[in-house]
Amino acid sequence: DFDATATRRDEAREQRLMLGAVNKVYVKRTRRGSVKTHVRQVYLRDDLPTGSPYLDPPHLEPKLTGTRYLIIDTNVVLHQIDLLERGALKDVIVLQTVLDEVQHNKISVHKRLRVLIDDEAFRFHVFCNEFHRETYTPRSLGETPNDHNDRAIRASAGWYQAQLGESAQVLLLTNDAENLRRAHDDGLAAQSLASFVQTLPNARELQDLVAPAHVDGAAAPGSAHATDLVDKNSRQYDAHLPMSELTAGLQAGELHQGKIRVSRHSASRGFVGV
Repeated sequence: DFDATATRRDEAREQRLMLGAVNKVYVKRTRRGSVKTHVRQVYLRDDLPTGSPYLDPPHLEPKLTGTRYLIIDTNVVLHQIDLLERGALKDVIVLQTVLDEVQHNKISVHKRLRVLIDDEAFRFHVFCNEFHRETYTPRSLGETPNDHNDRAIRASAGWYQAQLGESAQVLLLTNDAENLRRAHDDGLAAQSLASFVQTLPNARELQDLVAPAHVDGAAAPGSAHATDLVDKNSRQYDAHLPMSELTAGLQAGELHQGKIRVSRHSASRGFVGV
């Protein structure tokens, strides 16, 4: 009887420990070609800092001090880091999903993003959505890593929006046409970065820093986002002259050859040394 009671007590303790824990399964191929399955246990919590004074306990100093929070996806960070470093976007929520994906894709951009997060003047907050009980998003069967990450980002944006209510606005910024469409279908406030920049008071000076949109799917012709989300298969510039015409133009003195120096602060400005 004593052994049975001890066993039940141990089982109950194990169940309590397992409460809030989930298993993340990874399948990796070794150098020899064999496949190994790795299981990592993740403990989910509901007391992780959100960065907002409307949601966090009073003793936590909030990083987000405005009334509009911007959630940026991986695409925006990877291709618009110059704009982010300009300080035009404040009260930005960087999800753990985005931070990890940026680190996996481009470590140099990850380091630059970390500098912005550490600088209190930029008001960037990292929210560990992968470890929060309400925002943890398990990967569905057959779902690609990119689709899973996008769904996790939308889930976190929806959670913030539901928790804040009328206290603050939550806006998802993405240049991915499919992610933008699904965000709107989910009832989320979402915009492309180019559209959002146009609403800012200093939009004209920031426009030069907005990189051409990199998308996984093109917007439908005539849609409201077709001008912001660029089709990756479309030609944006006229083709160069053939080499024969270039050579003839140089010899005739009609063309000049030199090195172009583009301004670090404006993509539309520079000079050519002949």
